[in-house]
Amino acid sequence: MEAQKKEGIRTEDVKSISNALEVLNQAAGESADDLRAMMRRDYQQLRNIFDGVRPTVKKAVREMEESTVRSLSQVRDTAARATKNAVSTVDRSAHDHPWAYLGAATAGAALIGFLFGRRTRTRGTNRIE
Repeated sequence: MEAQKKEGIRTEDVKSISNALEVLNQAAGESADDLRAMMRRDYQQLRNIFDGVRPTVKKAVREMEESTVRSLSQVRDTAARATKNAVSTVDRSAHDHPWAYLGAATAGAALIGFLFGRRTRTRGTNRIE
């Protein structure tokens, strides 16, 4: 008799577990459907927001581009004027004082030659043989 009780309990337990699993499976299906619907709704809202903002963003980007082009053009023009002025000033000065520029160029070349010559000499003496 006790074996039948144990067997009866097991069958009832299996039925209870089976029922519980069915309930959980239905709840999971309903939750998944609710989640999908919520995600579709939120995605559509987000898309509507972006569609509304898109023209404003495009306009802002276009204005930034135009402003940047204008600024770069002004910088280029200013740099070109400054370079022309500097070249003109150096040219006038070199024509007015040619010997000073010749002496400065000679001194600069001698200094560079000395530094390169010294560098070559130090490399040769530091070798370990």
